[in-house]
Amino acid sequence: MLRLVARSVQAFAHQERWHMSAYLEFLGRTASPGSATSLRLSMFGRWAAFALAGVSAGAVIAGSVAVIPASCSSGPQNITKCEDMTEQIQEFKHWLSGLGAHTDAVNIRQSPQGHGLALYPSALGVQHHNAAWLRPLQRLVGMGGETTLASFPLQTVLSAKLVTQQPGLGLKYKKLLASGEVDERMVVMLFLLVEKLRGEDSMWSPWLNLLPASFDTPLHFTESQLQELQGTTLHAATRVLNGNLERMWTKLEPVCQDLLLDAGHRQRAPSFQDFLWAYSIFWSRAQSLPVPAGANGEVTTQESIVPGLDFANHANEHSCRWTLWGNRKASGMHDSISLVTTDTPHLSTDNELQITYGDKSNEELLFLYGFALPDNKDDVLMVTCPLPPAEQWDDVIRARMLFLLGKGLSPQLFLPASRLPDGTGHQGSRDHIDAWLPNSVQDVLKAMLMDPAELAGKMQSSASTDMSGKRADELSSSTGQEIEDSGMKLAMLTCVTRLLEAKCEELEEEGATGRLERDQQLLEAAHQSEGEGLPARLHNTILYRMGQKRLAREYLQLARSATGDEMHRMRALVAKEEAAGPSG
Repeated sequence: MLRLVARSVQAFAHQERWHMSAYLEFLGRTASPGSATSLRLSMFGRWAAFALAGVSAGAVIAGSVAVIPASCSSGPQNITKCEDMTEQIQEFKHWLSGLGAHTDAVNIRQSPQGHGLALYPSALGVQHHNAAWLRPLQRLVGMGGETTLASFPLQTVLSAKLVTQQPGLGLKYKKLLASGEVDERMVVMLFLLVEKLRGEDSMWSPWLNLLPASFDTPLHFTESQLQELQGTTLHAATRVLNGNLERMWTKLEPVCQDLLLDAGHRQRAPSFQDFLWAYSIFWSRAQSLPVPAGANGEVTTQESIVPGLDFANHANEHSCRWTLWGNRKASGMHDSISLVTTDTPHLSTDNELQITYGDKSNEELLFLYGFALPDNKDDVLMVTCPLPPAEQWDDVIRARMLFLLGKGLSPQLFLPASRLPDGTGHQGSRDHIDAWLPNSVQDVLKAMLMDPAELAGKMQSSASTDMSGKRADELSSSTGQEIEDSGMKLAMLTCVTRLLEAKCEELEEEGATGRLERDQQLLEAAHQSEGEGLPARLHNTILYRMGQKRLAREYLQLARSATGDEMHRMRALVAKEEAAGPSG
């Protein structure tokens, strides 16, 4: 069937304009039943980038993580034992106060939902917030009922800059950065590891003692738990990440040992598990913050951790947000980072103070924080364009990859839940293709399908803003041009249909985790059970893979319908051209 479509497209276009047959033949081979796993690239998209953090690839992953607002602390993904931590919490708040933080309006205590430690308003915080809502003039000028509940001086923000300024080991960390052995993120991870092993000798122990000891992110799954992700992007990415971290630790272990010896710690050697702990602490709690970069007022952005603020958990319907606050210094920086309430009319001491991490897919939430949301409107399905091993690339494939890189794209299709039709109109009609198939996806497909001569021309033209210079609604009115453009569209739709068929098979085949309906039954049975229900890791894994299966099915349905519609349109165009007779 696939070859028939390819031949039909070429016949209708009168020439091999799109040179799509070889690529579709490759899809036909790699996407055959039982070989769906061959569709993966040797790299695994955004998530493989995390495995490179800390070496020389900091710039590569900056775009993937810099948008994280505030991070979860001991939320659903970070498990802190909280039997009786009252004294430790008080010691931590006293430590923060000594550093200039103001936290009297908040309490830190165990979440009744079992999410570890969380932030709550104190009686003082409730009084201040509720009083603000009684001031009509404040609301009239647009200030709402916002109240600052806590503030943390910028000098307490744990960043690479602060690490290099630490007494004792600061100079060694600075030399590590300068040598290129580690990047700004990894130097913070090493600092966390060293200070954790130093125990009570560390100045940071009041905070470190409250941090979670374990995590519910896939990196910490057992082998059987990891199998529950079979067929998903995260399954492959987690294995790649774990292997890369092991290799990274082989290089960093002697560095860490030297740091500990210089700090006077000789009780035990650091382990790979210690490294995983520091890695997970950083990525689950870091947020992108401005940091002074020089004496001339330059400001840069670094992933940093704010002790105290990092105990705020996530909710879509959040009651708080963090903001830069206070007077500006000569450098242009504010004094502190503050936790402020949003337009919440009333607070009580039992209302958890939650923030939002931003619009994140379940893939991101599970990978970074260890939880997933039901029916996440920000969910995304990533489909990888199949490529042969890099050593088998010819000049044309290399040119395609360079072209994509120059456009800020990769050989991956990101299909968001937000682009799916809401049920109005004919979902597969040509008029609606641009509504559900993102422009970036169309651009990737065109780059993979256009002929080498056109590709070379595009690479030489810096004026081109997209793959074709025009969208479907801007096409030439000439029948010949319409046929050509329809042919490219049909090639793209055929390609994305084939990729989605393989993705559905990969996600739902028996060797993976089964049908979507089975996952739904598992959750329903657990919900109706009088027992404790599913373990947290399994529950969140099922939520994530259900979303992936649902997106793959719905996009496949759209692609098939649109392919049929475009085929009918092309036939009509060809008939119109034949009826008009030869030109000239």
